[in-house]
Amino acid sequence: MKRFFLFTLFFLITLTQVAAQRNLDKSAIKSIMKRVADWQIANPNKGAEHDDLDWTHAALYMGMLDWAELTEKEDGDDAYYQWLLRIGRRNHFQVGKWMYHADFIAVGQPFIDLYRKYGDKKMIAPVMARANWVVENPAETTLELDYGNLETLDRRSWCDALFMAPLYMPNFMR
Repeated sequence: MKRFFLFTLFFLITLTQVAAQRNLDKSAIKSIMKRVADWQIANPNKGAEHDDLDWTHAALYMGMLDWAELTEKEDGDDAYYQWLLRIGRRNHFQVGKWMYHADFIAVGQPFIDLYRKYGDKKMIAPVMARANWVVENPAETTLELDYGNLETLDRRSWCDALFMAPLYMPNFMR
């Protein structure tokens, strides 16, 4: 959490510096974005509670995918895609531990996007296996959210679960 706070503080200070400039040009903004992305890559959260497949990293990977697309398109730089691929390969493109919990499925979305770019079915096989299993074995717990009963998290009954586990869309492979 400390690293997240420091990253947020660094980002806000940088943003304030940019906003203070009267002439915001594209190259200055991209330069700051690159510094932030590179800092995040150089300073990973290595705490046991936030492994590569944690939802906090899934949110980071989604932002990095957008940055990777921009830098490849405009600068011919695929380094950020390569960073994401290393993470996927290191984890065999698996999703998190809990079968239903949205926080442990969120990391599947960046892997789907990498599949869309590279077409390697190994990148989506674990995501598809999880999605198919969940669809074929729907959770039978209540929709009433109760943090004292972790099974209630199986039903994605909290608001940010909409971001964390929207990957059950049958059209993503088109």
